[in-house]
Amino acid sequence: EGRFFTTGDYRYWMYLHNRDYQGRFDIIHSVGKVHEFKTGLDFTQYNMQNANNNLPFDANPFWEYYDRTPYKIAYYIQDKMDFEGLIARLGVRVDYFDAKAYTFAEPENFMNDTIIESEPNYTISPRLGFSLPVTDRMKLRFNYGHYFQIPAFDDMYTTNDTGVIRLAILRGNTQVGNINLKPQKTVMYELGIENQLTDVFAVGFTAFFKDVYDLTQLRVVPAIPLSYYMFFNVDYGSIKGFELNIQKRMSDMWAFGINYTLQLAKGTAASATEWYYDHYHWDIDVPVIDYWLDFDERHTL
Repeated sequence: EGRFFTTGDYRYWMYLHNRDYQGRFDIIHSVGKVHEFKTGLDFTQYNMQNANNNLPFDANPFWEYYDRTPYKIAYYIQDKMDFEGLIARLGVRVDYFDAKAYTFAEPENFMNDTIIESEPNYTISPRLGFSLPVTDRMKLRFNYGHYFQIPAFDDMYTTNDTGVIRLAILRGNTQVGNINLKPQKTVMYELGIENQLTDVFAVGFTAFFKDVYDLTQLRVVPAIPLSYYMFFNVDYGSIKGFELNIQKRMSDMWAFGINYTLQLAKGTAASATEWYYDHYHWDIDVPVIDYWLDFDERHTL
């Protein structure tokens, strides 16, 4: 039997205030006719305040609060080399991220007041690409690179402030952020070919493959008096497919373009809370294997 709520307030209260400061500079310098060097640095300072109450009418609600100021710094250098048609790009990017957070070493142990600090994270991302003319109308290209993305801030900071974490754990069914999550890592390969069929018609084909590591997922942390859930880097995904496009330039008063993409996305989970809902709400243990993900959009036209 179902029913609709026609009166009353929504059970959720939230206050969010975010302010970011960003700065960057880039330098480009050519050496002869072959080399073009690029280098740059960018900096982002985040200022975040988050307060919310998910059960305000309860004596011990789902209360969350954090006030954090993480920052990230990135440096890159790239050499673009032009060998009379063959163009190669070789580069590397270095990222530094500091979550700037503190929490209890053992939040479930009320006898241990040891405070731990988040550990800064360094990542190095190599990049390689080249473009090779096969004929005067056909070009082959290849790209390879590592890419890193810092975790969602909620996955790091939710409910782990020293002022609220112990009360939250006593509430039960609590999700706790992990201040030492690693960045999500993507390794990408891409191979493409472009062919100018006529003066107005062109066709392009690109095959791609991505491995995604260190995706976040909730896992249960056994504790006394009550267990809780924390985010960890435990999931993996892979995405592969190809893209085909046909273009006609404007001529005789008409033009068109068509693009078709085939994509296959598999992995161990489609979201950071999937295991939690399977385990807590449905009381089932799904095997940790690759399966088709929710965002597996097989055909796009």
